[in-house]
Amino acid sequence: MVRLRLLWASVSELPVTSALCRQVAGAVGQAEAWVERCRRAVVKRSADATLGEALEVIGATIDNAVAQFERQLEVEKKLVAAAEERRGEQAGAVTGDEEADAAQASAPPSPTRAAAAAAGDDSGTLYCLCQRPYEPGANMISCDSCGEWFHMRCVGVSLAQSKSLREYCCPVCAAVAGREGAGLAAALARLRRTKRPSRAALGALLEQARALAAAAEEAALELALVKFDRWATAAARAMEVHEASRRLEGGERMLPLSAGMLLQLLRSAASLEIDAGAVAERILSLLRGNAWREDVEAAFAAGARPEAQVAEALRDRAVALGIRPESDVVGCRLAAALRAFEAWKARADQALAVLTAAASSDEQVRAASAAAAALVREAQALAIAPTGDVDLLKERSTLYCLCQRPYDEQRPLLGCDHCSNWYHYECVGLRSPGESGAGDEPDDFRCPLCCRRAGVAFDFALPPGSDERVARLAEGSKAAGEGEQAGRGKQASHPVHPETAGPGAVPSPRKRQRLGSH
Repeated sequence: MVRLRLLWASVSELPVTSALCRQVAGAVGQAEAWVERCRRAVVKRSADATLGEALEVIGATIDNAVAQFERQLEVEKKLVAAAEERRGEQAGAVTGDEEADAAQASAPPSPTRAAAAAAGDDSGTLYCLCQRPYEPGANMISCDSCGEWFHMRCVGVSLAQSKSLREYCCPVCAAVAGREGAGLAAALARLRRTKRPSRAALGALLEQARALAAAAEEAALELALVKFDRWATAAARAMEVHEASRRLEGGERMLPLSAGMLLQLLRSAASLEIDAGAVAERILSLLRGNAWREDVEAAFAAGARPEAQVAEALRDRAVALGIRPESDVVGCRLAAALRAFEAWKARADQALAVLTAAASSDEQVRAASAAAAALVREAQALAIAPTGDVDLLKERSTLYCLCQRPYDEQRPLLGCDHCSNWYHYECVGLRSPGESGAGDEPDDFRCPLCCRRAGVAFDFALPPGSDERVARLAEGSKAAGEGEQAGRGKQASHPVHPETAGPGAVPSPRKRQRLGSH
């Protein structure tokens, strides 16, 4: 291009025009027009930089990203070697302690490291969103989440603000946690030195340049794109390996990328002067997936049993992140726990529906009560705590009265003064309390079962068919080895399913009085 311009300068001074002159003039004009188009696509309006200078900036950011990737890759190799040395030939996940030890060499500048960097002993570490080496005298702030150091000017924190901060979360970690707002975007906007064109836009400009007879900066643009593609390909491959390591099938043969590698890739993608937004979003998704897995592990750690709402919220987060828990190396535990809980919950709902339905037959109620008692026992083995469902099952699985129905707060119960059994007023021939609270309530109520055991007549007229119920219940009590337990102060229990009794399972005398006043 330079030679073409010199040729045109010498030819244009001649008084004679020719086809060659016109051809040279056209080639120079087309090349200059391409340079201007390229400059408008790359150089910021507020800058007076040339296209060549802008391409140098773009190339430098790519060189930094490649260098940091290769540097972090060495750290990853140390992590793998440490894991293999510790576990022999067995594959396993890298622990947090191993990662911390391996990452210590690349820790942000502490006073000791700052002195080493000032002495020229820095190992090429780049810091902050700007991805520049340590600068003596620059005010920096450390993120309490990732440990990375940032120039205060780059993240918009003043010296006065830094003194009042108890904790600082950098824009990158805020974005990972979903608390970004405009923090990361605003910080990156302040640091932009070019228009940050897309790879596609620069590729189109390069194709235009190749169609010209000559174009200035074509070689620089092509070199920048080659280096960018090299970095993007390496980053994509690393992310593919990480994603594969998180899959339940085949993931045990691979180690995931460390948090340090993912964060470095994200900072590099954010600092590039060629738009790498798609790469950054993918890395953000991987980091959020890691955070989700940590929350899943914490929810089930040390025998803990999360409540259903917590487990379901974790599943919803996985869906939003595009993770299939059942296929995830960590999420499979959550998926299995939810499957078991939901199957248990479906059976519990079915039993409760029968127990609360007025149309259920005696046989159906007895079967549902036994099923509910079994479900209460099974609940102890669930990885997810059913909480309120168990309390409801305990209450509904306990059957009362001659009718052997679960507790219904709409039907007042009267307690026997000689045993633990409770009876509906109408089922033992008594008048149920009305709105005024008046009703039949003997001073010393002996239930039909106690009368049968004592060999005395029941004082009240039982409804038709009650004798058979009394006989069946008496036989059941006898088979269970239950004798008469006299006295008002004895602990309540159920004659058929004592294991289901618990706090609130059997109405207390105080509840009896309250219900009797309704």
